[in-house]
Amino acid sequence: MRTAGVSAIARDAEGAIRVVLRGAIGNNEAGLLFLPAGSPAPWFKGAKMPDGRRYIGGERVAPDVYFYVTT
Repeated sequence: MRTAGVSAIARDAEGAIRVVLRGAIGNNEAGLLFLPAGSPAPWFKGAKMPDGRRYIGGERVAPDVYFYVTT
């Protein structure tokens, strides 16, 4: 994980996987969001995460993969 610059990898109840970039964990988290195949695109403008943080931005980088930033 150090070599890849990753701080954490987490799976949510719906099966999405967040890969959190090193130095970007906690407040103002940034990383990659891998969705289960065929899932609808996430809503990044203020959408609330299960832990109360909110997405403030995101962009599709590959099929079912999104770069995201939280508050």
